[in-house]
Amino acid sequence: VTISALLFVTVVLLMYYVYIRLLDKYNFWKKKKVAFLKPIPLIGNFLPVLLLKSSMADVYSKAYWSYPEEKVVGAYNFLEPILILRDPNLIEKIIIKDFNHFEDQVTVADDGGLLSYTLFQLKGNTWRSLRYKLNTCFTNNKLKQMFNQMLECTDELINNIGSNLKNDIDIKDILSIYNADITASCVFGIKLDRTANRIFSEMVLSIFDIKPLSIFRILIIMNFQKLANVLGLTFMPKHVDRYMRELIRKTLVQRTNCEQKSNDFVQLLLNLKEKGYLEYKKDLNKEINPVDNIGKVLFAGGFDPVNNAMVFSLYEIARNPEIQENIRKEVKDILNKHGGSYTFEAIKEMVYLEQCIQETMRFFPLLPFLFRTCSRSYVTSDGLKIDKGQKLAIPLTALHMDHQYFPEPHKFDPHRFDTVSGYNTNTYLPFGGGPRSCLGMKFAMVEMKLGLAKIIEKYKFRLSPKTKLPLELNKQAFFNKPKYEIYLNFERLI
Repeated sequence: VTISALLFVTVVLLMYYVYIRLLDKYNFWKKKKVAFLKPIPLIGNFLPVLLLKSSMADVYSKAYWSYPEEKVVGAYNFLEPILILRDPNLIEKIIIKDFNHFEDQVTVADDGGLLSYTLFQLKGNTWRSLRYKLNTCFTNNKLKQMFNQMLECTDELINNIGSNLKNDIDIKDILSIYNADITASCVFGIKLDRTANRIFSEMVLSIFDIKPLSIFRILIIMNFQKLANVLGLTFMPKHVDRYMRELIRKTLVQRTNCEQKSNDFVQLLLNLKEKGYLEYKKDLNKEINPVDNIGKVLFAGGFDPVNNAMVFSLYEIARNPEIQENIRKEVKDILNKHGGSYTFEAIKEMVYLEQCIQETMRFFPLLPFLFRTCSRSYVTSDGLKIDKGQKLAIPLTALHMDHQYFPEPHKFDPHRFDTVSGYNTNTYLPFGGGPRSCLGMKFAMVEMKLGLAKIIEKYKFRLSPKTKLPLELNKQAFFNKPKYEIYLNFERLI
């Protein structure tokens, strides 16, 4: 027997072994007797994602729509099986009633990066403890104390629109300035000039960069953690991380040298730290500063998703002039009630405006899917055993557009949200649900309502002919984003 023959036999046997292992991997849902999308070896169901033709949300939505009679559907994130949830009752059990079995998010590779020592990555009692402490930063009273800072940021927003009335206005750019101002002011207590605002915005937007290489980076981080750690990949690019660390360092130095305390989230975190509620952590010989890391998440997580939601809201309101007039009437009536002034209480009373934002987020949820990880073995009412470590996904885009829960789902109808009983809260989850819901959702809603109310009060607007219709979503984006710019034409109201 020659060496060449031995090598050939060895290679064939290895290939056969890999093939058998793959067959076993991809028989996972078949053995569980769960309907599933047929996978491609090594790639699972992610081929269209790799070809940049579909988003991750599209894959999970396809699983949802492919089996309308099933409560759950199986899919494969490359080699890893993931369970797609379809049934509202099961969703409620997993995110609320039986939360103790599913209290963990899907962790990602982010050694020392954006998500380290944050609510996204922490598990079990460590997560529970930090969540309880951070809840105190997002009470109505704390938000009310920040309201005047937010109100000041709307002046620049209105002026930017007013100085471009003759132009087709790219609303993403205009709103980026507004949201950067609010993030800088309410998170770090700083005011940005035009140059600083541009740099600040660019840094945040680069985190969620939608270039093809960035998509592959995120896929590796989410699905191949060991490889991502070896390659040193993190959610936050290195240059943004350096910028953020320096910004937070300067803020902390300034607070140390100043007796006057600011109304912002960094100050609230410092207050918690002074009371011993936030501690430095040692992890892999690295010292993790909770104020630094939580500050970075507030910086990133509160900017891009909110900006996108406001862009989509203006798009829908521009398409529906009658709804626009109804909002304008509500805003003016409530302002008259409050002496013509924007106050925290006035914004809270703008119910119809909030319903319009809610309906927008039904069409375009901030995140198109939610993840959970089984932390304790669980058996569903139908006898399906979900093993510890199993990943689950809730496809919000599909749930929000299912006619079973939202009649005429493609119709923009804010009155769906006239009462909570008017819709199934387990099928409408734009901010997540249960104990793992978005901590900053109250802040985000005030930020959006304030900016939109000021715009609608001061200007009438419509879609510019420059806007490409029908609206398409960017398949390469992690969050819901328009594929092309949305342009509006504004007219000042007397």
